[in-house]
Amino acid sequence: MLELVNETGAGAVVVPGWDLAGNYRAVLVARLTLDFDLQGNIAVAEEQPSPLLADSHYGKPMETSLKDANEIGAFKQGAEYYLHGKAYTRTGAENRAHVSVEICQRDISRRKQLVVLGEHGWEKGLIGARRGEPAPFAALPLRYENAYGGSHDKSGQREKHNPVGRGFNPSGWKIVDPRAPQIEYVGQSALSPSRPCPVAGFGPLPVFWAPRQARFGTPSEMPLDGQGCPWGSNAQPSLHHCAPQDQWLIHALTGGETLTLQGFFADHPEPVTLTLPSWQPAALLIRRGHSPQRLHTECDTLVIDTEQRTLTLIARTRIDPATLDGQPAWLRLLAASYLENEVAA
Repeated sequence: MLELVNETGAGAVVVPGWDLAGNYRAVLVARLTLDFDLQGNIAVAEEQPSPLLADSHYGKPMETSLKDANEIGAFKQGAEYYLHGKAYTRTGAENRAHVSVEICQRDISRRKQLVVLGEHGWEKGLIGARRGEPAPFAALPLRYENAYGGSHDKSGQREKHNPVGRGFNPSGWKIVDPRAPQIEYVGQSALSPSRPCPVAGFGPLPVFWAPRQARFGTPSEMPLDGQGCPWGSNAQPSLHHCAPQDQWLIHALTGGETLTLQGFFADHPEPVTLTLPSWQPAALLIRRGHSPQRLHTECDTLVIDTEQRTLTLIARTRIDPATLDGQPAWLRLLAASYLENEVAA
């Protein structure tokens, strides 16, 4: 039996899981939520929810995108970030907006920029269909329902990378969905109803969408109630990543990373720059007759909510239950402090 003693203000849980090789493990997941303002200040939020145990969608799972991704995977490769929010036009009455996220880590800078368009569709002309002029708008939710994709009930065809989107017309001659995508990569727009474009977005991807589904490899036939691992021996190390691949980071988050957000805030078109604090909560494994064992935790996930103006850091570590010998043990999560901004949790 492993009991968690949480001495921090952060949320934390211990859940069952498996390592990449399929070995059963106990997984400690800790979650710290921060508030930020448009001047770049960061503070610990008053409410500290526990890590999310399950995915949640905006509606029916097969018909809507992810609202929240579960945070209890046993491991990740490096780190990742994903974002929930809206795109805002500069004046509140333009027909397009640009949103961007840039994160600098260890002198490596990665920037992702999307263009967001007002409502519009495909219009038939003398030489084929063309995109109509987007309508003015003030704000648009950055959800995959507004990006390229979709599915057709009659034909059974679906865009496997985004079956809930818009503008999916695979037949090449018949426009079934006259809506054009509203969220696209800069310079990678859909040029015709039958020509696909990359699925654009900042949010997490459901596990049954491509390319996430393929990372689990051949499903295991071992029963879960017998602690059988649900993925096969050919699973990929990135199987627990839920962000688009261009939002993966090579290294874990150790503090000092610079995050720049632009286009996500009403009446504030200027970039908002934030410096991520260091948060690696210390954990001690305590067993009778043994010296306390310090466990290494890694912060591997950053969740950005530009509407709530929060940042969430998620750290985790794994414990082999065999080392407990069936005896009572305690996992003591100690208070940790930030290296930047003099904020403690």
